[in-house]
Amino acid sequence: MASLRSAPTRFGVLTAAALAALVLIAQPPPPAAAQEANGLVETEISFSGADRTIGGTVIAPEGEDGLPGLVLVSGSGPGPERDRYRAHAEAFAEAGIAVLLYDKRGADEGYSLTSASIEDLADDAIAAVEALRARPEADADLVGLHGHSEGAWVVIEAAARSAAPAFVVTSGGSALPPEATQAWMNRDQLRRQGVADPLLEPLGDKLIGALVADGLFRLAGYDPLPALAELQRPFLGVFAEHDLNTPPARSLELYEETLRASGNPNYSLRVVPGVDHEMVPSEDGTQGADHDRTAIDLSPGGYVDTVAEWVRGIAAGAVGIEVDPVPEQALGATALSEAPWFGTAETLLAALGLFTLLFGAYPVAALVRRLRRRGPLEASWASRTVSVVGLLLPPLVFLYVAWVLMSGGMEVLGPVIAGRPLPWLLLEVAAVALVVSGLALAVQAWRRRARLDRASRLRFAALFTGLVVLIPWGAYWGLLALGISAGAALTGRARGTGRSKGGCRRRRVRAAPRAEAAEQPRKGSERHGPAVASPCIPGLLWKRSNWRATYSVSRTKRRLSPAARPRGSSGGDLPEVAVRVGEVGGVDSAAARRCGGRQDLGRLVRGRGPVFEDEPAGLLPRRVHARVLGEVRDPHEAEPGGAGHECEVHELVAVVTVHDKAELLVERLGGLGIRDGE
Repeated sequence: MASLRSAPTRFGVLTAAALAALVLIAQPPPPAAAQEANGLVETEISFSGADRTIGGTVIAPEGEDGLPGLVLVSGSGPGPERDRYRAHAEAFAEAGIAVLLYDKRGADEGYSLTSASIEDLADDAIAAVEALRARPEADADLVGLHGHSEGAWVVIEAAARSAAPAFVVTSGGSALPPEATQAWMNRDQLRRQGVADPLLEPLGDKLIGALVADGLFRLAGYDPLPALAELQRPFLGVFAEHDLNTPPARSLELYEETLRASGNPNYSLRVVPGVDHEMVPSEDGTQGADHDRTAIDLSPGGYVDTVAEWVRGIAAGAVGIEVDPVPEQALGATALSEAPWFGTAETLLAALGLFTLLFGAYPVAALVRRLRRRGPLEASWASRTVSVVGLLLPPLVFLYVAWVLMSGGMEVLGPVIAGRPLPWLLLEVAAVALVVSGLALAVQAWRRRARLDRASRLRFAALFTGLVVLIPWGAYWGLLALGISAGAALTGRARGTGRSKGGCRRRRVRAAPRAEAAEQPRKGSERHGPAVASPCIPGLLWKRSNWRATYSVSRTKRRLSPAARPRGSSGGDLPEVAVRVGEVGGVDSAAARRCGGRQDLGRLVRGRGPVFEDEPAGLLPRRVHARVLGEVRDPHEAEPGGAGHECEVHELVAVVTVHDKAELLVERLGGLGIRDGE
């Protein structure tokens, strides 16, 4: 019986053991260590933040405890994407540092494309530091923060808010506010692609300003420098030589100024050569389709070595200041200008709605009229063009500028032609066509005014109102730059063949070569020296800056009077230089009629001064103020049948501001006759 009773007992024990084994096999492995082939150990952890539970991964060398610790804070973009900086974490762990990666906030936790809080992100970073300090892999007194790009603002703020971080490391950080940093990136990327300077602000800045004005730009207004000034603990700022996302030169300068002024005794500002914003080796910072952000710089003395050696130095008690030379930065970085009331996002959206209403009223009215089977409304090619282009142009402008912003200025959708991305060039051409069609419509409406019914007049009035609003709107957004440039060019051509304000006929004369000019005889009845574009004001080229000179107008004399010579000048014949002289101004013939004898013949005239055909370096005057002196005589005394008055120029008094040193050149000044009414 005993044996019969013992058999079931043994069977039950074996069954229980088998079930326990199955349960253990079925359970997932505990969140302990999972050894990697490269000798690193990863441990999954979770910890509590200010308002959420955060997941993280600790990566450390196998079998080592009490190491310096580093919490990696990621750059811009919603979370979690914990493994985005895994390559950095593994490289630092292999260098003997315990590293913590953690989940960043997502859209459901307050971080999106339009909203975020540096304070919330800083609180998460502080909680991560506390979590790593509690791990055996890290020395609780040597856990610091490492923030990349946007994370640089976060770690500086976190260290200013908490004493838990023992040190702070930033890489690719900006010392400017977020909106100014984004604007700099946009403009720099556009400039590198060949976009003309006048378009950098409309395409790169203004939409950012509009979003900032209405509180739609993430982290706008945050200034990292006050928090940096409070940072009285070891600080390392790492900058990429070819950073195209944040301004490395200006950021290094501002970091140094702030840390020095605050009296921080232990900081280093280092520039890593040959890397881009992601700390990946690069020749110029551009990131093509084959760019691999995980291929970080592991070269001796490169990014990883710079950070690891500095952290080990802090652990060893090193104290000191080290600042690398400022890297090159082609485009300056400044604060973003505040958007005017008509440049805000609300106004932009309101304008888009208004344009839709005004330009859309034309086809809608025609459609309603047709549905009611009434007679057709007055129309023309100009009215149709204004309506269609006016409807399409504003939203296309907004969409393109938004695309440039979303791509950080790196995608312009096509080639750059004449300093303009192809889509923007087409939009500018459409804007010019719209203005021309509007002028034609005004003429057509005026000619047809007698037969226009009330409905047609209302339609045309809506189109004209839309044009009146669209023209200044387009000018603000840089849409009329092409039309302005074309108008200036046409005006310049017309000016070259027209008449001056004073009645002196303008004519263009080809500049004489130097050899030909030197061989010309000096006769009183001929023009000598380089030919000038305008006979009204002779061409002058000066040497120093900010000095006054009076030049003789003798037909045969080509020497400066002593009073006119620059300091150190010996006078003598002046060198022959082939130039094309731009018009400075004309003589006021009305003033000439009122003067007699040796008097001022004209008002003070201003211009840009000479324009040189060969454009020798440093010879372009900045500003020219001139006054003509001479005498007036009545031609009735000289010849029968003469009319009006003539003025003969004797002297030209000029106040000149010159860009750089240049030799003094004076044209042979003949008597310049100006007949009233000519």
